[in-house]
Formats: sequence, C-alpha cells, structure tokens
Amino acid sequence: MTNARRTFIALLLCCMLLLSFVLMGIPTRSSPTSEVTLSAGHYEPVKMSESGEQLLIQLPRMSYQLDGVYGSRDALVRAKYVCLNRRFQIFHFVYEADVYNRSIIPQVNIKAADSIADYFYTTRAVRVNEFKEEMQRHQAAGRTPSIRLLRNTTLFVFASYFPEHYSHFFINNMLPLINVHASLFQENASRNRNTYMAEARWREERRHVYVRNTLPRIGSAFPVDALRFERILLQELDSLPQEQTLCYENAVIGLNNTCSTAACVNRPNSELKPYTALARVMREQYMTTSDLTAWEKWQKTEMNSRKAFPGEPQVVVVQRRGTRRILNLDEVESLLRQLKIKYRVVELEKLTVPDQIRLFSHTRALIAAHGNALGNMLWLPHNALVVEFWAYGWRSPWFGEIVDSMRAENPIVYKTLACTDKSCADAKELAAGLINKHRSVKVDIAKLRTVLLDYGFRQTNR
Repeated sequence: MTNARRTFIALLLCCMLLLSFVLMGIPTRSSPTSEVTLSAGHYEPVKMSESGEQLLIQLPRMSYQLDGVYGSRDALVRAKYVCLNRRFQIFHFVYEADVYNRSIIPQVNIKAADSIADYFYTTRAVRVNEFKEEMQRHQAAGRTPSIRLLRNTTLFVFASYFPEHYSHFFINNMLPLINVHASLFQENASRNRNTYMAEARWREERRHVYVRNTLPRIGSAFPVDALRFERILLQELDSLPQEQTLCYENAVIGLNNTCSTAACVNRPNSELKPYTALARVMREQYMTTSDLTAWEKWQKTEMNSRKAFPGEPQVVVVQRRGTRRILNLDEVESLLRQLKIKYRVVELEKLTVPDQIRLFSHTRALIAAHGNALGNMLWLPHNALVVEFWAYGWRSPWFGEIVDSMRAENPIVYKTLACTDKSCADAKELAAGLINKHRSVKVDIAKLRTVLLDYGFRQTNR
C-alpha cells in the first residue's frame, strides 16, 4: 500500500470518527457553542417540510441518576437530555424500544417543606410519533416548529412553598436552591473553595429554572432574581412560544427536601456556605457596590463589638400591626434609653424587602414577637442578638431550629422570653378567643434587661 493511500485512509477514518461524535451529540473542540438547533440524528420529530419530507433531529437518549432512595421524600434526580414545551411541559423522548428499558424518570419530591406539602413530580415520557404529530399541528397552523438543545446549561426544577411568606420564602425556597446549586457545582471551585461557595460564584454557570407552581415573590420583589438565572420559566410556560421546544443537556429535579427546620429530612450543608451565600446574593441584589464594600469592612473590624454600623441603630424592635403586638412597647423603649442603646422601632409592613435586608444587615440586635420579622435574622452580622417573644399559651421551635442550623456560619445569640400567665396577655384578645399564636404579649422588662446586659450592651458601646 502506498503512502498516499495510507494517508487517504487515515483522513477518511478521522472524518468518520468526527461525524460519529456529531451524530451522538458530543460537543467537539471546534464547536464550543452552548446552544444548537437540532437538524440531524437519532430522533425524527421536528417538523414536516412543504414537500412532506420529514426532518430529523439529533438528541442522545435520556439518562438519569437518582440521588437517594426511590420513593423517599429527599431523593433528587440528575437527568440528561430532557425537554420542555407548552404542550408537554417537562418531558423526555421515548423510542418504542425504550419500553423495556429504564425510560421513565422516577417521581421525586420537588418541595422543601414538611411532609404535608410534599409534591412528587417527574418528567413526562413522550413517544416520538406523539411529538411528531404535535409539530405537524403547528406546521398546519402556519407556525414553524423549532427544537433547540442548550449545551452546558442546567435546568433546575422545583416547586415553591408558601412563596408569599417572608421567612418561609427564604428558608423553604432560596436556601434549598442555593444548597443544591453549591452541591452540584462544588467541583468547579478550583482554587479557593470557601470563597467560591460564600460568594455563590456558581452563578456564573449557565442555568435556567422551571418553577412548577407560583414564582416565589414577596410583594413586588422577586428575590429569586438574585440567583441570576438566565431564564425563569413558570408552570404554564407562557413565556415560551408554543411551537418552540427547549432541550437541556443537564437537569436537576428536586431539592433533596432540604431546609433549616425539622420539617425537612435534610439540613443545609454548612460546608457549602449556604447561609453565607444567601446573605451575600441578597445584599448584592439590593445594596450598591460601595455600600456592600463598607459593610464588609465594618463586619470584619467590628465582628465582636456591640457597635452598630455608623448612622444605624444597635437594636431594631419590630412592632406588628393588629395581632402579635408588643403591649408594653413604651416600657421596652424606656429600657433601651436607660441603657443608652441606640434603637429604632419599625413596622415591617411599611418596609420593602430591600429596605429590610439593608436595615438588618447593619444592626446588632433584632427584637420581635414570634412571626415573619424574625426571618430577618438571615441578614444579621456575625454574633448578633435575636430576642423572640412568645405569647401566652404559645411555643414554637421554628426560629430556634434555624439559628441552630446556621450557627456554623453565623453564631447568633438567640433568646426567648415567654408569657407564662394571663397577666401578660391582652384581656380582650383572650375574651374574643384569639388563637394563642396570634396573641399580643406584654414583655417582662426585667428579663429583657438581663438579656441585653448579658449580651454585652453597655453605655460605652454606643
């Protein structure tokens, strides 16, 4: 065999090998694009041309990995090559031959809350012919069907829990999302792993999110924007043209049923810095760069002091409207003045989410009756104080469990003051039969004074 013939055969083999990579959907060095329009390959359901000739698309078969025990509350699925559109929502293609294979992704719980709220979900298995018929309907209606594979893009799928509730929003939605992200992308922390996690640098990855129910929002704010998803898709997929199908190289379905309290199977992994990352992304979202730099400098230099950020109160007292009021607020204020503590009384109903994040990032202590306001402990600086008042007949471990969960990242001092008899309750509320959770409370001033002094507030720490 001549050298020229050997060279020709070698080139031919190389070309055939390269072609096989393309047909298998394996990205090559010469084609680093993250998004491609599929046009040739294994499946055949894109559209019909005017001549009636079928056009083929290229998409590897779906595969998945189940993290956890099948059927458990905290299992999670990592899948490859799943798609979504308005007709089928999240789905994967199924060949006739796949009927006898593991072609169905198992259902997993995609909420992070207690068992009553569990939401088991899986992708839909769509046969090629079924998809083909749908594309033909679009073609007949004058629309041009399209299917795109998003390479190097991960789709996260979850269902929100109590999204209009301030503390539940962050504890049962944002924190689980952050924990799953950090767990998935932790191998990308090539140098300083702690910094990568604490600053949520995984936000630089290409990511979409599909929320199977309501988009988590608080008032007019969409704090989920702080996670910098390239695209947010809601249950009905109204933002997606009805003739368009998106397919993802990677998908993560579920949240490992992870939250800060005993309601969930798992707790956030402190090694992944989820609380630090949550506070970081929210401050970046709602504080200017210069303000954030100043805050970081103050946090570093005054971490163990009781001084407030310049111009801000040392103590924030939250007074609610209607129920769960502090009945003797005037006595609480008098105590703070006696101790020369700079304080501010606020009604959070008057503050936006950005206002609250900025305020509680700069104070040393949060004092409030049990309720949403205590969710702002997530923004407090290190070693801050939280005082929770419990109304007559009411106890709740909820915020204490959150403090315990975040202690490895932020050792907050947490104290509770309970109303133990009717003398510290509102007689009218008792007569009206108001449930204990919503009752107002008269604070034991002597006990509050002890808590403040034990924490270290002194006249010199103004």
